[in-house]
Amino acid sequence: MKIFLDAGHNHNGADTGAQGNGFKEQDITYQLAQKVGDRLKAEGIEVKYSRGTITSNVGTTLSESINWRCDRANSWGADYFISIHCNAATDSSANGTETLIYGDSAKVLADMVNSNLVGLGLTNRGVKVRTDLGVLKHTNMPAILVETAFITSEKDAHYLLNLQDVIANAITDGIFEFLGIEVNNMIETAEQAIQALVDKGIINSPEYWASAYQVVNNLDVLLIRVANEINK
Repeated sequence: MKIFLDAGHNHNGADTGAQGNGFKEQDITYQLAQKVGDRLKAEGIEVKYSRGTITSNVGTTLSESINWRCDRANSWGADYFISIHCNAATDSSANGTETLIYGDSAKVLADMVNSNLVGLGLTNRGVKVRTDLGVLKHTNMPAILVETAFITSEKDAHYLLNLQDVIANAITDGIFEFLGIEVNNMIETAEQAIQALVDKGIINSPEYWASAYQVVNNLDVLLIRVANEINK
């Protein structure tokens, strides 16, 4: 099994991504692709990336950038192509996750990835057919483009900046579900983390912790990371 992971956009020059809330789409997409790839490789799946480092650029124009990604995936003979992006809008209230496809060959995969992201609490914008996106149109294998969340939304920025492991795990879990690969479920929400830590006798008063993470910055991130560590 060979999966091509496309970290959307370039570090600089042509085909750079959106910006919002103090960070850049192309940095987030690279970090997410690496995290997804690590879990895929741990299950014996061959992975190739469109960008080898966070400062990588492919192509000197938008057209070259898109064609390079498709050509590399096609020549490698990838079974699936997954492009990871952040959404953006001039309206800062726009939020949520959506997964884009070109045709029906990738719809089931897209449904499973999108469902896992929605399960994190992101607004469901659905699976949508797009016929104008080169990385979906010119790849020979089933391809999806995951618009993880809105970089321009303060609400979504919390996920993109602080919960990248959780987003990457949701994408990967959707891929594993589609491929029928059974793996240990990762804890992805603060509620799951609190319950796991209670079950292990590490904390008590779950109601206190459920209230605390709503007001203490990044406490949910800490709870999730601790819970996943003890569950290894």
